[in-house]
Amino acid sequence: MPLMVFNTPAGIRTVLPFVQAHEVVTEWRCPDSGRRVDLALLDQAGQPVLLIEVWHTHPVDSDKRSDLTSYWWIEVEANDVLADTDKLHIRNHDNLPPQLALAWEQFELF
Repeated sequence: MPLMVFNTPAGIRTVLPFVQAHEVVTEWRCPDSGRRVDLALLDQAGQPVLLIEVWHTHPVDSDKRSDLTSYWWIEVEANDVLADTDKLHIRNHDNLPPQLALAWEQFELF
């Protein structure tokens, strides 16, 4: 899993998430709306544990954001991923677990 890089009010924060996924699929469809998501990390039961939107021509809009509210999701810019595959520069996200914030705060202690 690449490092996640967040631009926060306190500055840039980097965290290495631990995401347990069984499978990665492209063009995953939201069961409620049918809207597609670029990449989905799925657990063994086929449920999404992390959804990834890749921004190339248009960002996540309010409708898509609404569709994804019950999932952990991030949005990354295509050019950033192509430039450095070891880091995901998060441009937008929602519903991520609070443990991610704790992880980057912990790194500041050392």
